[in-house]
Order: sequence, then structure tokens, then C-alpha cells
Amino acid sequence: MPRARLLDVLQQARELRCIVITSPAGSGKTALLRTWARKASARRTTLVWLDGSAPLAGQLLLRCAEADPALAGVLPDDLPEQDDEALVRVAIALVRAAGTIKRRIALVFDGLHLLPDASVLQGLQPLLDHAPPHLQCVFASRDHLPLSLGRLREHDQLLELHADDLAFTASEAQALWRWQLGPRAFASAEASVQGWQEAAGGWGMAVASIGRAVNAGLGQDAWLGEAFDLLDAEVLDTLSLDQRRMLMRLSCAEAFDTTLAAHLGRSPPAECASFLERFATTGFLTRTQGDGNWWQLHPTLASRLRRLFAREPATTRRNAHRLASIHLAECGRQSDAVRQAMASGDTRRAADLVEGWAGDLFKSGQHEPLAALVRLVLPSSSLHRPRLRLWITLLALMEHRFNDCAVMIAALERDVSRRDRSTRRRMRVLKCWLAVFLDDMEAAAGLLADPRAKADPEVDEITLAAERNVLSWIHIYRNDYQRARDVQARAAAKLIAAPRGTLFGSLTGRCMAGLSLALEGRMDAAERTYRDVLEDCRSGSETDPACIDAAALATGLLGETLYELGDLRGVLALEPRLADIKHRSLPDTLLRVMLAICRSHALQDRIDDALRIASELQAYADARKLDRLTSYALLEQLRLHLLRQDPASAQAAWEKTTRLRAVYDRAEGTTLSEVTVVADRAEILVLMYQGRFELARKRIATLIELCRRRGRHRRVAALHFQHAVMDRELGARESAARHALMGLRLGAQLGLVRSLLDAHPDVPDFLCEALALNGHETMLAFHADRLRAAAGFGPLRASALSAMVEYAPARAQAPGVALSQREEEIAQLLAQALPNKEIARELGLSPETVKWHLRNVFAKLGVGKRYQALALLRERSTR
Repeated sequence: MPRARLLDVLQQARELRCIVITSPAGSGKTALLRTWARKASARRTTLVWLDGSAPLAGQLLLRCAEADPALAGVLPDDLPEQDDEALVRVAIALVRAAGTIKRRIALVFDGLHLLPDASVLQGLQPLLDHAPPHLQCVFASRDHLPLSLGRLREHDQLLELHADDLAFTASEAQALWRWQLGPRAFASAEASVQGWQEAAGGWGMAVASIGRAVNAGLGQDAWLGEAFDLLDAEVLDTLSLDQRRMLMRLSCAEAFDTTLAAHLGRSPPAECASFLERFATTGFLTRTQGDGNWWQLHPTLASRLRRLFAREPATTRRNAHRLASIHLAECGRQSDAVRQAMASGDTRRAADLVEGWAGDLFKSGQHEPLAALVRLVLPSSSLHRPRLRLWITLLALMEHRFNDCAVMIAALERDVSRRDRSTRRRMRVLKCWLAVFLDDMEAAAGLLADPRAKADPEVDEITLAAERNVLSWIHIYRNDYQRARDVQARAAAKLIAAPRGTLFGSLTGRCMAGLSLALEGRMDAAERTYRDVLEDCRSGSETDPACIDAAALATGLLGETLYELGDLRGVLALEPRLADIKHRSLPDTLLRVMLAICRSHALQDRIDDALRIASELQAYADARKLDRLTSYALLEQLRLHLLRQDPASAQAAWEKTTRLRAVYDRAEGTTLSEVTVVADRAEILVLMYQGRFELARKRIATLIELCRRRGRHRRVAALHFQHAVMDRELGARESAARHALMGLRLGAQLGLVRSLLDAHPDVPDFLCEALALNGHETMLAFHADRLRAAAGFGPLRASALSAMVEYAPARAQAPGVALSQREEEIAQLLAQALPNKEIARELGLSPETVKWHLRNVFAKLGVGKRYQALALLRERSTR
């Protein structure tokens, strides 16, 4: 089957003086050159084909004369008996006959491994150095050629192809198998293709052998039969018995060095090194990437050698595996060492190795390598190894396999003796973190408050760090932000050792300190903390692999802070990191950043993108049965559907929310009681949309008291503004101003911006009324200016942090807008910040008619929000 990739390379080299192809037997050199030769002949190139099965000089003389009769008169008639001398004479004659050659000639030297003495090729050197441009030499060999090619390389007149170049790519191998089997048979066997590719290792003979064997209906043991036969004949049979035995034993290891070869081959290291260097010229042994002192056998050869090794006595095999395990462990090749220990039957040693390396791997953030080691010893070594089982349980937690983690913890509690206080303390910490991941902070707090939790002072640094971080998280949940920071500060002051970049590390502790600052309203300080953590997580221009967990946590928390500060560009730049945050961080962190991204999209009128993020959040939460996160996702969907006037979809989201509220209606004082709060907020939105302002105001007042009692002050500030909106709709202007002032004062204390603006589109309208009650408070006036700036107008607009104007859709200039007479009347009243109800009363219209006209006004102004329309209309009135 033609290989277009390689044929294109050869075609592009048609003007070069020389092509050299060096690769092992069975790589497809001859087949490639035959296909290329047919194409070259069609382009008026004369091919002179030679091989090493007969004297080269005689072949070259005869074939050149046949290819171009004009050469017969200039080539020598008699040749010396020595082939090297004869080859020199023919090469020189060809060089001197340059003017006689009328068309391109390609001299193809194939099968050079058949030459009794490869040094005879040195006689062709004059041809390489001085041949005319229209004479090309092509060499195909298994071994290095004894020719000087430096001059050709320097002048870019040489193409060299090696085993890696001739290796079948995945797509090429699949194309060959599809051609051999037929499309239908290949499609039915597609699940096996990955295994075929690994077994073949790109070697042409192995690829073809698999295809022919499968096509003939042969079993898996016979897939590589033809390839094995070639390896036996061309490679293994050329070795001595000791060399063959050494390779057989080395095949049990994924990689090996000279020392291991000496151990298993029972030969001096220098002798082994010399043999390995020579054997590498066959192309079936290569140095491993990244470490030139280690070797790796080609997969097909390794498979053949392992079959031969399996015939060795069991004691011989076990001893080889044992020696390999010892040496590989000393060299730090962890997975290979554990695998060899298991193969030797010493499961206890394998488990000891895993336990010995587990702590360092976890602290350096190498969860995947640790998981791979643990899987190697399961289940044979874990049943009676509590600490190994703890690592297995921890990995399940880090992989978000919460059900598996809970089952494993329950089994440990049943099996571990109560006298083993150290192990039980580790179990308790794991159980705490499982509760955190499951959003059950009460359970986590109860476990950590257990007097038995710290009964054993002899505990590892990972457990201590895990306790500190979960304790900080509990303090944050209880609104005790200073204590959350004190926990981390004490550890830093005492220089307590801790894994640095993992979820249990010191960088994660600093993230929690940053979250406590954010929840206190110190957003600028929180942002600096998160950015400092991200900087400390870097190694050069990339994130340090040991700090990926901490970086994911800091990134997620930074998103919420940036949104609150109005930096929408910064928030949306985090969206490509969501997959990493989902995999590496806490569910609560993911909730915060996904809400920020969702709302940032909505502020740009990208409602479809916002709904996509909200749906992704719901899918994540539903899959893990995290109902609090589900409730927030549904609230966002409800809000977005109402925003784009889709009551049917909003109703569907509301019905799901009410079903969730019914489940947690009596969950007072627990984390999950927040589900009912979210449901109350959703109900308030629905009531406001339906114009049921009195009932909405009652719900808001009740929720303000509940949130104040639970210490949710950020939510209280936003609810005050919603209360103000309802007061205005009901004509209670003084109450509206009073609640707006309370919301503004609390928002200023907490540094809230977007939390207030998101409460209702009319929040900017209330700022003047709120300040009228306490206009002498400078800080309140300044915070009101910050809110106006974030909304896109006001005296601080130009200096607002990443002002939202950059993200708002292009707005039409109000002076040029053509409004109808009725729309103009409504727009004038809107510019006075009158609510819909008063506009309706003033014009003698129904509130629904006013809403309908306002939608047309917004569309003509090119805005999506009431406050944006207000800004444009007031700007127009000043012109």
C-alpha cells in the first residue's frame, strides 16, 4: 500500500545528490523504494537498481550500460578482482562521463546488509563527492554506512531517513489494516486497534503481520507470528546464547541500564555496555527519552523475548524480577520497581515501596503517578495494610469518587483497631474532607470537634496540614473570618512543615485566608492574596506541577472577587480553566467562579452563553448530588429566562427549585438550609415578574431577618435594595429611601459592587434618594459613585476598574433615536426614575402596557437594562 507521507518526502528530494535510508529489517525500505521507483520512472528518471547479493562493481557496470547505452563506451571493460578497487574505477568513470549522461539517473543500492564486507562501499565516495547534479545515489541499509556524508549535509544535498521516519503512524497503520481487512471487518475490530498499535510499535513487519493474521482468523497469540519469525532469523539467531539470555531477562523491565543488564546477564558492566551499543544498531534497542543512560526494547522484540522468558524455570524468572525490582527502586523508577516486585511474587515488598513513596508523591502534587502505583498492588496487598488503604481512599476523594470514598472509610472504621489511634485520626480527617466536598459542613465540624480527633500527637505533616485547612474552612462557614486566618498564621509563625501546593498545603491555606478577606468585604486584599498564591505556584512561565491544586483553587476564588470588583474581562479570561478547576478544586470554589462567569456573560447580553454555564453547573452538581449547587444553578437559569422574557422556561426552573425546597424545608442551621434561602430568592424574582409586589416585599423582609441571623450580610445588603424597589412600586417612597440607605451603608462596609447592582436593574436609581437621607457621609457618597461607575455612568466612570462599558453592546446615540409619541412620553417619565406603576398612573395606562412600550424603547436605544436606558436618556436631556 503506498505511503503518501514518505513518497512526498522522496519526491521533494528528487534534486538532491544523495538519499540514505537506514532502518531495521522489516521496516519497508524496499517496498517504499519500489513504489517511489515506479513514480520516478514516469518522470523520465532512469533507475539503476543494485543490491548486496552480488559484487557491486559488476552490477553497476552492467546496469548503467543497460540504462544508458551511451555510457557503454566510457565505462571500463575490465575490472580488478577486488570489488572495492573495481568499484572505485567504475565510480570515477561515471564522474568523468558527466557530459555523456543525457537524462537523470538514480542509482539505488538496496539490501546492503547482504554485502560480505560493507567497507567496499567506500569505493563509491568519488561518486558522492564529484558526481554530476543529474546523477543521484540512493542507499537503503540496516546498518550505518561507511561513507563520508558530511560535505553533502553541509550543502543540503542529503536526505536521511531513519527508523523513526519509516515507522507507521497510527493513521497509516489503520489505513493498512482497513485495506487488508476490508472496511466492514476493520470497523468491527476497531476496539482492538489501540492494542494492535502498541504491539506493533510502528514497525512495518509487525503492522502487516497483525493485519494478515487477523484477516486469516488467527488468534491473538498468532498476530505477530510473521514478525517473530523475522526477528528470530535476522536478529536473535545472530546473538550468542548469553546475549540472548540477557535480553530475555531484560525484557521483563520497561527500561534498563547497563548495571541492571550486568546483574541479569551476569556479565561485567563494560562488556554489557559494549554489547548494548552494538545491538542498538539493529534499530530494535533505543535510548529512553530524557535519560540517555537507560535503554528500551522495541515493543515487538520485547513481546517476543517475554514469550521466550516465560519458558525459563519459575525460580529463574522470580529471581530476575526480584533483582530488577531492587535495582529499579534504587534508581527511583517507581512504577517499574513495584511492577517487578509484584511479578516476583513479593507483594509485601511492593506494598512497602508504594507506602514509602506515597507521601512524597502526594506532597509534590503527583496524584496520577501515585494512583498508578496504588493500582499496581490492588487488591492483593491492601486488605491488611490500613495506611495503603488510606492512600487509596484519599485518591478516591481527589478524583471526586465520593461514593467510593465513603464506602472505603466505612470499611476502614470497621477493620482498624481502636488502639491504632494514628490511623483512626487520619481516617477522621479524610471523613472531614469528604464532608466538605459533599457540602456538609456540620458533619465536618462535628468530626473535628470530636475530642478523639487529636488524641494522638504522633501524626504526619500531611494529616496536620489537612486538619488546619479544614478547620479554616469551618471557621469561614461560621463567619469567624479572623479565626480562619489565625489558624494559618500560627502554622506559618511556627514554621510547621506542610505539603505546599496540594489541597492540604500551605498555599491552599493562604487561599482560605483570602476567601475570609473577601467575605469581610476586603476585596482588594483578597485579590492580592489570590494573585500572590498564583505567582508562588509558578515555576518559570508555567504552573509548578506540585502546585496545580492550589493554583486551581486560587483561580476559582479570584473569579468571584474580580466579578465583585467589576473586572468582567478578568472573569471571562478564567473560563478556559473551568475544566481544571472542576477536576482539582472544591465544589464550593467551582460554584463561585461559575456564577461569576455566568453573570459576566449576562451583563454583556450573552444570555445563551450564560445559560450554557448555568446548565454546566447544574449537570456537575446533579452528577455529585450537591443540591446546594443545583439550587444556585436553577436560580441563575430562572433569572436569565425572566431576563429574556421566556416565562415557560422560567416556570420549569421554578418548579425544580420548589421540589428541592420541599426536601430541605426543615434543614435549619445546616449548610443545606441555604437551599431554602436560594428558593426564597427565586420566589421573590417570580413574584416581582408577576407584579405581586406586596407579597414579594413580605418575602424579602422575612429573608432579610433570616440572612441577618445567619450572618449572610452580603445577601442582606442586596435584599435591602430589592425591598426598596418593592417599596417604590407600592408608593412607599420614604421606606424605599430608608432601605436603599441601609443597603448602601452595608454594601460600603463590605466593599460590595456587583452584589448590589445584581439585586435589581434599578439600583443606580435609588442612590440619590439614599444619599438624600445621609448626604454628609463621605464614604457613602464615594461608594455610590463606585456603583454608578460600575453601572456605566457617573463621575468615577472613567476610573472604574475595568468599567463595564467595555463589555456593554454598542449603544445607539440617544439623540438620533426615533421614538414614537407614546414611547417619548414614557421615556421622559423614565428619565425621572419613576417606577412603572407611577408611569402607568401618570399616562392612564396599565402597567403591562408600560412594560411593552419600555421593551420597544430599550430596543431602539440599544440597551438591555433599565439603568442603561436611564443613563442615555439623562445624557440626551443635557444636550
